[in-house]
Amino acid sequence: MTDVEKFKTINLEVLPISKIEILLSKHLNSKSLNYRSRIRQVLLNHLSKKKPSLLNDISLLNLDHPPICPEYTISISHNRSASGFALGPSSVNVGFDLEEIARISEPLIKRISSKEEIAQTPHPKSLFSAKEATWKACSSAHLIPTISNIQTSNWKELKNQWFEFQAHYNDKILPGKGYTIEFDQLILAIFIGPAPLKLRQP
Repeated sequence: MTDVEKFKTINLEVLPISKIEILLSKHLNSKSLNYRSRIRQVLLNHLSKKKPSLLNDISLLNLDHPPICPEYTISISHNRSASGFALGPSSVNVGFDLEEIARISEPLIKRISSKEEIAQTPHPKSLFSAKEATWKACSSAHLIPTISNIQTSNWKELKNQWFEFQAHYNDKILPGKGYTIEFDQLILAIFIGPAPLKLRQP
């Protein structure tokens, strides 16, 4: 099985979003040899199917900086059990996080969240991934120092074990929505917000 074949597309049909993709692999993870380079190569191959000229864009393979592509917004996450990436059009900013449930401790959740926030969240362990995904999507535009500066609210259960949430920073709602799901001992979170004007394509 090739690395490309190891990645499967996550079904997002129940979410009120479009043109967003998440690909995930439980065969390629942070314990795999050269996993970061291999994830980037899978990403490059996937993007080149959408736009063949991107196959020659070796900058997407440069591990010294996050992957940047004018046509797409990209977010990568990996842990000891799985890896994946989220893609969206350049009109949005996407933040993606993937965590092992067993590694999210109660002290960690208490350190980054208020008591009220924990009480209002259906699955408190999801808070870490929810905030990490939000930070990835919003930190540059809103100058958010750390994930502990982000608050979540208005958690709502959707279909097929998905949950929706809003995020706040400095008592202001961050534009966009976030989504989480727990499966196979993993927590997956994605936050989708508008791209800064300077990053949007005409």
